[in-house]
Amino acid sequence: MSLNTKQSVKCPQCGQMSEVTVWNMITVRDSADLKQDLLQGRVNMFHCPSCSHTALMPTPMLYQDEDKRLLISFSPCNDPLLKAQLYDNVCKSSEESGELDKLEGYNLRFVTDYNELLEKILIFDNAMSDKTIEVLKLMILSQDLEKSADRI
Repeated sequence: MSLNTKQSVKCPQCGQMSEVTVWNMITVRDSADLKQDLLQGRVNMFHCPSCSHTALMPTPMLYQDEDKRLLISFSPCNDPLLKAQLYDNVCKSSEESGELDKLEGYNLRFVTDYNELLEKILIFDNAMSDKTIEVLKLMILSQDLEKSADRI
C-alpha cells in the first residue's frame, strides 16, 4: 500500500507557504502511475506556486516492487558520516522488527541520492544487475583518476 502525508512547507526562496503531498512509501503493484511520476521526477518535489522554485523534499521513502522482488530504502543525505549512521539505523530497526524475515528473496537496497534511487529502479526494470553496473562505473571512472574522486 502506498502511503503519503500532506505537509505545509515554506518556500526557501520567497517564504510563501504551500501544501505538498509527501510520499513515504510507494508500492508499485498498487500504484503503477505513481512509479511513473517518480521516474519523471514528480514525487516528493516541492514546487512553489509563487516563485516557481523547485526542490526535493528531504523525506525518507520506501519503494517496493513485489513483482521484481525489489525493496529500496531512500533516505536523502549528502553527509558521508550521516549516511553510514542512517544505513546502520535502517539495518538495526529492520532486524529488530522482524521485517527482514518477510523479505527473504528480495533485493534490498539503501540509497541516499534521488538519482541513485531512479537509477536502481531503471536497472531492475531492465533485468540488469545493479552490482555489475556499479563495478562498471568504477572501472570507467578509474580510467580518469581526476574524475573518480568526484564519484566517491
